[in-house]
Amino acid sequence: MKSVRLLQIAALAVVLSAVEVGAEQAVSYGGASRTLRVGIVVTGSSKTLAASDAAQLFYVLDSRTDLKPEGWNLVNPMAPQRVDASVLARWNVDQTPMFPTPSSPYLPGQPVSKDMAVYWEVPLSRATPEQLAEYDVLYLGRSSGLINEEERDKLRRAVDCGTVLWVETTDFSAIGRGNVYLPFGVGSFQRRSAAAADLKPMQPLHPLLSFPYSVSTQELNAVAQMGDGFIYSLDRLKGSFEPTVVSGVVSGYGNSVVLASGPYGAGYVVFSGLGIGWRIDGSVRFSDSNRPFPAYFNPNVSAVPVPLLKLAYNILSINLHSVQERQSPRRFGSS
Repeated sequence: MKSVRLLQIAALAVVLSAVEVGAEQAVSYGGASRTLRVGIVVTGSSKTLAASDAAQLFYVLDSRTDLKPEGWNLVNPMAPQRVDASVLARWNVDQTPMFPTPSSPYLPGQPVSKDMAVYWEVPLSRATPEQLAEYDVLYLGRSSGLINEEERDKLRRAVDCGTVLWVETTDFSAIGRGNVYLPFGVGSFQRRSAAAADLKPMQPLHPLLSFPYSVSTQELNAVAQMGDGFIYSLDRLKGSFEPTVVSGVVSGYGNSVVLASGPYGAGYVVFSGLGIGWRIDGSVRFSDSNRPFPAYFNPNVSAVPVPLLKLAYNILSINLHSVQERQSPRRFGSS
């Protein structure tokens, strides 16, 4: 049954990509080049985890030049230039391997490139608040591990300075179940069956659904059916002791919020129960004995369904849109 489900998911991804990609073109922001500083948050408790289940997220978004806004370049300013002792300690069983293996994928001194998971990681325990504040977008996913109070405060300060924090997790991970809660008035996520989602826009003109790409109700429900068959609704009151700063953007199951966002200081927070990041990652997983996944990425990113990409690029653009409305001084690097 599992193999049948995987075949169905793969077929859906191919159909959606083939049918829709011709109808969409990369948007342009007047020809200006923009460097977006992005990263996958790795908490202190993640040191025993191999990788985020959305490790390929920013690599895919940087590689899909057919839809990536013209002139965008995604980089991680904290990426190491070469594999060092800290990378080996996190990723490898063998600290001095002669060749890559699934349990020891990286070699000492090896150059780090964008098609490697370690390039996109942001170790939250080692990053200073000043370093985090330089990021345009940070992704906190369901495999990021538990956050402690110090890490939570670092994220809050980064958002306050202008970072977009994209939180996409589950009831078993970085938010909830006795963990330290994020300071944005959202408590936890609840797992729900995607089959009964019936997703509807709560704010059809919200930038997450309209800027730079329009996302239809049909596309939202297509996203819900991809992947593992589950999405997550937000329970903002459970464990939260602060007023919420977010408002619902997409609802499901009647009136449960599954996508929400809002401004916080000069930045923005986006809470998604749609699994956009890990569904993108799951669309391009591959097997190569010389470059074992998930330490290395699939060079062929064409299979990612367009609705997922549109939502992701809209999230990356949220502060572009909100700055125009709120006149925040923080802006992506441009030239």
